[in-house]
Amino acid sequence: MPRMIELEKHAVDIAKLSTNFVDIIADCDADNLVPKNVINDNYPLVSWLLNTSFARLMRERSTNPQYFTKSSEEGVEWEMNVPGSIYTLEPSNESTECCWAMPDFAKCASSVPLFLLCLKDCDSIFDNLVYSRLKMTERTAVNGIAYAGETAEEVNARIRRLWMAFYTAHTAILGTKDTSDNIVKPFHGLLEVMENEAVINIYGGNILSAFDSLGCRLAVLGGSDYVIAVNPLIYDSIDSAVVPGQNGELPSGWSRVNGVLKFKNISFIQDKLVPVDTTAGTGEAWVLSGDSVGLFLATNLMPEGNFVVKDDFTEKTKDEGCAERCTYLYNFGAVANNNAQRLALITDIPISSACTDAIGDLAGLVSDATLIPA
Repeated sequence: MPRMIELEKHAVDIAKLSTNFVDIIADCDADNLVPKNVINDNYPLVSWLLNTSFARLMRERSTNPQYFTKSSEEGVEWEMNVPGSIYTLEPSNESTECCWAMPDFAKCASSVPLFLLCLKDCDSIFDNLVYSRLKMTERTAVNGIAYAGETAEEVNARIRRLWMAFYTAHTAILGTKDTSDNIVKPFHGLLEVMENEAVINIYGGNILSAFDSLGCRLAVLGGSDYVIAVNPLIYDSIDSAVVPGQNGELPSGWSRVNGVLKFKNISFIQDKLVPVDTTAGTGEAWVLSGDSVGLFLATNLMPEGNFVVKDDFTEKTKDEGCAERCTYLYNFGAVANNNAQRLALITDIPISSACTDAIGDLAGLVSDATLIPA
């Protein structure tokens, strides 16, 4: 099987925004050229995962052949060996002697499956020739998408990379090996890590009580570099529950500086990719340690270099036209964790009833499903 055809089966065939971009601009009034909606290119939880100490360690090892192996697991071609941690076992009882017995060391390590991500964009030779001549003007420039002086082909290339970042970010957070839909592809993502049975679940129906339980756990675990990832709706609920008592002080463990809420000096990351169930009116908080969890990607969210592949113009059927060329953007990787004890999932945190009443018509904005939300 030719390599390009083999890779093509993994591709997301995008709805090409750039195909009708010129028409969109032509329909705009001169005073209404810049869209009010903001391009969705901000992924705070993905950014944190890519920059944890554990993620940096994976990147450092990613060029060493011993950390990658061909997989024997069905449906998985490659695996990445996760950097391990070591600990000491319980000492043996030598009570009949005056000596202590030297305890053994043990290693905690595993491997994660690597999955290929791909975005495909095709156009005919006729479209390609037209795009190469069309130039954006000051009037048709749109910040973040098209700039004056660029060809439509250059605009198309930027939009491809923005879409790839959008798909990759969603898949890195929400991916599992069994997931496949219009946005999320099979991937060993953070959701799969959090669904591991080794990750403790804390019931969050009573928000303050749930965080008291978390505080006890953190006191035993120690360590640092924790964050708590939540959907903005859940952050609002938590923020509303943390109120001063009669003495004017916040509940134990909580602080608020310049309006920013922290628990045990741990910051919250607000990200729409953390799931919420607006029908049930609940959501989750993901407690993560940067020392133990991270995201490895083979290239940037917006791929470049040899991760962008253009095939040659290929003959199409006579009914479709004379030729077509496709551009493919690739990435691969996985979210990995080597210590489930340093993760926690606070479940069933209630969304404020005032919120659920007010967002009934905003389903497309609660969890963004498009690059520019409607």
